[in-house]
Amino acid sequence: MLNSKENISNSIRKKEAVRCFSNIKLLNKSFSDLLSTDFSEKNAEYSILAAKSYTYAIHILKNMQDMLLVSEQKSMKDIANRKNIQLIDKKPRVLYLNDVIKVEIPMFLLKQIKKKAEIDSVVTAVDLAIDDFFVNIGGKSHKIDDFQTCTYAIVENYVIPEGYHIDIDRIDFSPVRDLLSIRFCSGFDDSRRLKTNLKTVKNHRDDFYACLYLVRMEDLPSKLDWLMNDY
Repeated sequence: MLNSKENISNSIRKKEAVRCFSNIKLLNKSFSDLLSTDFSEKNAEYSILAAKSYTYAIHILKNMQDMLLVSEQKSMKDIANRKNIQLIDKKPRVLYLNDVIKVEIPMFLLKQIKKKAEIDSVVTAVDLAIDDFFVNIGGKSHKIDDFQTCTYAIVENYVIPEGYHIDIDRIDFSPVRDLLSIRFCSGFDDSRRLKTNLKTVKNHRDDFYACLYLVRMEDLPSKLDWLMNDY
């Protein structure tokens, strides 16, 4: 008998398969219509149909990726051995909070944050946390679906101990941003959907962690104060 998490994983995979099939039909229709145009860049119909075809193709890739990624519990040790990386000390958390997707990454490394092995460790841990999030989100899944089509912002809050100073430009979490865009949003081409990227660093007690947020652009003005003070 399948356990609860396996049932949820199977349900998510089936849902993504249905979405994939629907997007394939939409892609076939838009591409069929596209072939009937004169392929001129000045042709408004061509531009609209090409953009639609691109979007449907991206969604198909996203559906397929989610079917592959949402699976039974993965072994962090096996993944670390395969990637030849060291696991971070504490697991990241992914939350849907205040209509915002929040990723909390504890004890990230600052002094050598641009070393690939350390970035890979963080990205792997976040990827696994996202898997757990999708398995556990249950009835809230419909609330995050529109991130795949809406314009969005990424807000990065980095909290470091009091008395600790660092140039904000030294903190490079672009691989994590890319991962969030692929897993939650349209992905693969941020320029079409990602409209704003804000980054701040705060000193607070002896805390040492990073919080990255996905926010719908339409919600950003009303949530900016909350985001800047969520630490």
